Amino acid sequence: KEAEWLVYEFQRSQALESAAQAGAAQPEEDQNQAGPARLSEEEREEREELIGGGFSNWSKRDFNNFLRGCERYGRGDLEHIAVEVEGKTFQEVTEYSACFWERHLELQDAEKYIRNIERGEQKIQRYNNIMEALAIKIDRYKNPWKDLKINYGQNKGKGFTEDEDRFLVCMVQKLGWGGWDELKAEIRKSYMFRFDWFLKSRTAQELQRRSDQLVRLVEKENDELLEREKAARKANPKKTSSGSGMPRSISSNSIGKKRKNPSMDNVPALGKKQK
Repeated sequence: KEAEWLVYEFQRSQALESAAQAGAAQPEEDQNQAGPARLSEEEREEREELIGGGFSNWSKRDFNNFLRGCERYGRGDLEHIAVEVEGKTFQEVTEYSACFWERHLELQDAEKYIRNIERGEQKIQRYNNIMEALAIKIDRYKNPWKDLKINYGQNKGKGFTEDEDRFLVCMVQKLGWGGWDELKAEIRKSYMFRFDWFLKSRTAQELQRRSDQLVRLVEKENDELLEREKAARKANPKKTSSGSGMPRSISSNSIGKKRKNPSMDNVPALGKKQK
């Protein structure tokens, strides 16, 4: 049976292979009787051509590594995907990727493969949106580590102080979303919190939950400012938007771009943006 990870004319190749196996299994004395026949010379040549025309030097492990790379980095980040597929050059991975996306529907489990890749790309997109939102927030302040304000509304929660939250926002933007152990280490090293046993005793999971809450607040604030800016432009079309507090916009198509933390393995769950 031909391996599906070679990415060639699967249906025709598998039909020829089935015929070859049926003919080989037929007893010699029954070859001239009705029933499965061996492949003709023309069919054998076609079968060999199909096999040779595919990626016969790609193993199942290579195929799985390629899929894993697409899930972790996005289908467009071929540079990182090539690193994931050990033993293959960037050019080989590029050629394989082009063939895969042109003919992936021929694969038996195509829907499962694409579903997993798209799920990984959604995480990547969420990561990029979070980092962009934090950058927009921080860019409003000359010294965000000291002056950054959190617009809590009715959602401040209990336990964390504004100084602690300010540090979390700034440090997460610096380290990248998902580096919770690194964030915990930075808290322990910070002179500001040398006597803050509450913050220093928080687990990585607790820091993630608090950071997720803060990101939701930041995104809500960004959206509100953007809506006010749009309303002001509509009311005063001749007025420029310089100094409006929204120095940049969130990118909606950043899959495949380089990131501080390109792998999403250490991000078990990302909170969805609340409208």
